[in-house]
Amino acid sequence: MIPSSSFLTERMLRPIDWAGTRAIAELGAGTGVFTKAIHAQVRPGTKVAVFEKDEQMRGRLAEEYPEFSCFDNAGSLTGALRSMGLERVDCIVSGRRSRISPPSSGRRFLGRSRRRCVPAACSSLSNIRCK
Repeated sequence: MIPSSSFLTERMLRPIDWAGTRAIAELGAGTGVFTKAIHAQVRPGTKVAVFEKDEQMRGRLAEEYPEFSCFDNAGSLTGALRSMGLERVDCIVSGRRSRISPPSSGRRFLGRSRRRCVPAACSSLSNIRCK
């Protein structure tokens, strides 16, 4: 696994209206490159759901960002959001597009993820548009 570059991070997060974002989900946080950038930009009171399958990475992220909610399975996005008192998020961020397979299950997952986004909200997920 190779962490994302600062250029990619800036480009992925550029469209986010930080002042208007009340809830954000990060799918496949990995080493926490996007998580760190989200933490630096997010407004107080914004709810952040971080999803990472790897137990050690997820544990490190939970320690480093205790104000964020960490989960192990982005496939359980709806239940995770509900556990945070949310039905939807304003933004979904992920650089993990190539890891979603097989294609048919990836399409179903992306469709479900799209439904968890607030209409007219931004998305930095390379293949989800919530608008």
